Amino acid sequence: MPKRIPIEVGMLGGKSLNLDMDRQTQIIHLKHKLAEIWEYPPESLTLIHGEDHLKNSMRLDALCKERLGRTPFTCIVSSEDQYACIANPHASLREKESALRVIAGMAHLDPERATAAFADCLSSWPQNSVTLSDAHLLRAAAIGGLIQVGKSGDEGARTSAMSSAFIGLRSPESCMRSASVEVLGHIATPGDHLAVDALQNLVMDTDGAVRRQVVYALGQMASKGDCRAVAAVVTLVCDESAGVRTAVAHALGQMLPCGKDADAFVALRKLASDGDQHVKTVAEQSLLKLLKPKNRNTIPS
Repeated sequence: MPKRIPIEVGMLGGKSLNLDMDRQTQIIHLKHKLAEIWEYPPESLTLIHGEDHLKNSMRLDALCKERLGRTPFTCIVSSEDQYACIANPHASLREKESALRVIAGMAHLDPERATAAFADCLSSWPQNSVTLSDAHLLRAAAIGGLIQVGKSGDEGARTSAMSSAFIGLRSPESCMRSASVEVLGHIATPGDHLAVDALQNLVMDTDGAVRRQVVYALGQMASKGDCRAVAAVVTLVCDESAGVRTAVAHALGQMLPCGKDADAFVALRKLASDGDQHVKTVAEQSLLKLLKPKNRNTIPS
């Protein structure tokens, strides 16, 4: 009996694939093989042989009897189970996090629906401290999904993700505002005036995590030397949060064109003598970058 079995996997819509697989291959491993080739999450794949929906634990040698030619299978791609999981109030946060990651891998098929799912998860922050670590994983998956949609290369998908982020900036929930800022920092076009203006409005947010994220985002996407953005960041040089001051030190090192902004350079000098060691270290690194020999003649005294 041959050790390998020739099979043909067809997908609805006409795509097909011929493979020679080990006889003992389980369906779950076949799904992973198809996922590598077709770039769909394996959890989104359903394999059918004849009229039977195949379980992951089944093996090819139990399905492919002696026959001429290749044994046919049909592959269906669907994320309906994942959307149902997210909507299920009884599903665990871990289950929802896994569902979000699958949806992110298929978001290009329906970016608006995917974006809505990510935003809904971000706005439903659980209050139970026992599940807080899982909640952070869920939040990271939702943010990552929005960023993936925004960077997909499809302008419609990017617009959908940007719109969701802009709406999130106005949320009464600080975790939603912070997540939306993070998404904008990753997907907005560098120098995007609408995005920069929207972020500047949150520089004095009451939540330190939001202020920190705003500063990092401005450092990522503001045009180098953008006077308004630099001035907005400088206003937080004395922020009560060491995390915010660290973000300021890092962002100014990215935003200044050779240190030509006197106020910003003074702010960096101040941060270099900050009482927090991490703030000092980051500020010193930014100053060193601006004080490279080619830049020294442009540094304000």
